[in-house]
This record gives sequence, structure tokens and C-alpha cells, in this order.
Amino acid sequence: MKTATLKDGRLLTIREAEKSDAKELLSYLKKIGSETDFLSFGLEGVGVDVVKEEEIITRYKAAPTSCKLVGLIDGVIVTDVTLSAEHKSRFSHNAEINISVLKDFWGLGIGTVMLGELIEFARNTGHLEVLHLTVMDENVRAIRLYERQSFKEVGRHKKFSRIGDRYFDAVLMDLHI
Repeated sequence: MKTATLKDGRLLTIREAEKSDAKELLSYLKKIGSETDFLSFGLEGVGVDVVKEEEIITRYKAAPTSCKLVGLIDGVIVTDVTLSAEHKSRFSHNAEINISVLKDFWGLGIGTVMLGELIEFARNTGHLEVLHLTVMDENVRAIRLYERQSFKEVGRHKKFSRIGDRYFDAVLMDLHI
């Protein structure tokens, strides 16, 4: 468990997700899904139940080159991040990252702290070489965050996401560690 002091002086507690977090994580994911169009899901959440979320958390904990971290303020989950390594041996040096933060906590440096934790974890595996992510082209704040950590755009998927009549391109970014 680690802590980080945020821009507003509050402490963010960072730890590995536990099975006991499953119910709160599902509520968290449903809330963030209602706060932004930049995720792969909306208000409906991610479509899993508590048992399935517990299984997901257990798989992350068992994988030496993957992790699922949560960040808490005053005991409440305000951020959830994952690093998922590829399973096939030819691709196992690659890992995908995902970061989300509750909207009420944007701008406090949480994304920077959590991204740093994922990069540190990846480096410490001694195996991972490339981190990759997908971000919607209009999510300028996130793109800037990734660029500050030396992620580079490597491509785009045109019209990758559609919400109503609106399309978003997906920006593909990599970090070689």
C-alpha cells in the first residue's frame, strides 16, 4: 500500500484491488460510465455481476505481469487502473493499460500518480517492454497525461466509437519501457 499527496492536499491511498472491493468497484464503474463518453461503456456499467468481478480481481492478483490497482480517498474508491499483459508468448512483452478517475476528482493529479504506478509495476516485472492504450481523440486531457509520460501516438482507428449520431476516433499510443 502506498500513499500520494494530491494537489488539494488530500491523501490518495493506492493498493491492489481485493475481492472484497468487487461490489464497490461495480458501483464505481457504473458512476464513471455516466460521467463521460470517453469510456467503452456508459451508465449501464461493464455488464458483470459481483461474482464475475471477484473472478476478474482474482485473475489479476494471480498474474505476475498484470495488475489491478485502486486509489482511495477517505476509504472510497476514486480511481481504478489496470495493466493487462498479453498471454500468448509471442506477445507477452506487451501490456494494455486502462485508467479511470471519478469526475469529482479530475485535475488533482490522480491520473499522473496512477499511471506512474502502472509504469513502475511494468518495469519491475523484468519482462514487459511495451505498454499500449487506446484513448478517444477528443479526450485531450488524457492524451496530454499520456504524452507527459512519454507515450507516443502510433495510429488511429477512424470512427472507432459511436454514441448516438456522433463518432470518435481512437488514438493508439505506446510507451516502450
